Amino acid sequence: MPQLPEVLVDRLRSGRCVLCAGAGLRTLAQMPSWSGILTSHADVLGERGETAERVEELKQLIRAGRVFLAAGYIERKLGPDTFATMTREALKSPPELPEALTQLGQLPFRTIISTAGDDLLERAFERDGVRPNVVTLADGRDLKKEARSRVVLKVMGDIARPSTICLTARDFERALAASPGYASFGDEVAKQKSLVFVGFAPEDPDFSMLFERFFVHAGDRDQEHFAFLPGLGAIAAEELWERYRLRVVGEGTLEEFIRDLRAAGLPATDSDKLVAFRIHGVTPEMVRSLRQAGYTPDEDTLIAMRIHGATPEWVAQLKKDGYDHVPLDKLIAFRIHGVSPEFIEKLRQLGYPHPDPDQLIAMRIHGVTPQFIADLRSRGMNNLTIDQLVTMKIHGID
Repeated sequence: MPQLPEVLVDRLRSGRCVLCAGAGLRTLAQMPSWSGILTSHADVLGERGETAERVEELKQLIRAGRVFLAAGYIERKLGPDTFATMTREALKSPPELPEALTQLGQLPFRTIISTAGDDLLERAFERDGVRPNVVTLADGRDLKKEARSRVVLKVMGDIARPSTICLTARDFERALAASPGYASFGDEVAKQKSLVFVGFAPEDPDFSMLFERFFVHAGDRDQEHFAFLPGLGAIAAEELWERYRLRVVGEGTLEEFIRDLRAAGLPATDSDKLVAFRIHGVTPEMVRSLRQAGYTPDEDTLIAMRIHGATPEWVAQLKKDGYDHVPLDKLIAFRIHGVSPEFIEKLRQLGYPHPDPDQLIAMRIHGVTPQFIADLRSRGMNNLTIDQLVTMKIHGID
């Protein structure tokens, strides 16, 4: 798959992207598409006495992308409660998320705008047992205020709350009317962030709807946006760029695109930790150097390493001294307690060629210095082990 655009990588790493997700993400979890669900519902209508001609006409509408019209008819014929129950059952997510969705959830998106009504995204972006806030247009909330924390905005409603679901064009218009700040919210998002679209097909009506209603002025600014739209022709891709400054990534699979996004980003984090990265100087180069040395630090460890000066260069020096498989928490403890290459070299000169990491830390904590060892030897106490030296210090033997 071609390399991701550099501007996308940069904005992703700095937390300046908003995820715009379509119902196509459900295919990653082996869940049916919205068209597939409506087609199954149409078959149920046929089983309940709808004529074969009407059922086929419904399926033609669904294939033509006129899902609002088809959904409205099916709901009316089945009844709202039956329609909601059947749809909820069809949209049950699997007990375990597939790897691609887990990787997507590890990316530093704080605002997620979705046209799907299932719970895949809030599950994917769960952090330490806490899921993002879920809001819909029908809730009538202040979207700008909601976006100050991690949020999943479900513009077509949440299947867990059937009354919020937009099945018809009229439902959608009512939802928009309930959320009068949606247009300024969309403008502000597109002005400040890069939009990253996944899970859409070029012909999806909800893909067009996001630009027609939410991101109307996306192309009026210099901000670049990105979409994974495999199979889109060159003319259509050029038009999306001219209208909305939307750059199309159109090769490979959705799984590959998500994997490349994840690989391009720093370890998953939220905006607070991204700020901490910048304050303390955690850089992609630092992460790469540590990975080359065989380490895969999490974000808290990276920050702690920078705070205490455990740089890749310092780690490399320790490796030269024979300490090449020391856990990162021990390396941080080295820095905290003053275990340095110079300290290790003086111990070697005194006949201690390779103390283990715990011994080195204990020596520094309890004040077992090269001078202390030399003083003991001047009094005839030779050949003491490191454990004996530490014990003497603990018990106040100077």
